[in-house]
Amino acid sequence: MPRNPRLPRQQLGRATFGVVSGDWRALSPEDQDAWCLGGADPYVMSRLGRTRPIPGFHYFKRINGARAAIGLSRFNRPPAVPSFALNTTGPLAITTSPA
Repeated sequence: MPRNPRLPRQQLGRATFGVVSGDWRALSPEDQDAWCLGGADPYVMSRLGRTRPIPGFHYFKRINGARAAIGLSRFNRPPAVPSFALNTTGPLAITTSPA
């Protein structure tokens, strides 16, 4: 198998990265600073489950790359962190019936 098979999905990902990179360079310094502050929020988790900050560009790319992949417009400022109400579902019980 070749090292760079140039699959359609791979090419789309590269094209999206290029567009998002250009979008980042087009942002004002104030907008870039907002992304840098947003990336420092503690809710970002690493693949190992550790909380860590990410650089502003990576945060911008994570959000806007996903939006571009599904045909949505970009965010110039980071979106608000969603808050969820307390889960009111009670404990679950598993029961089995005799066969």
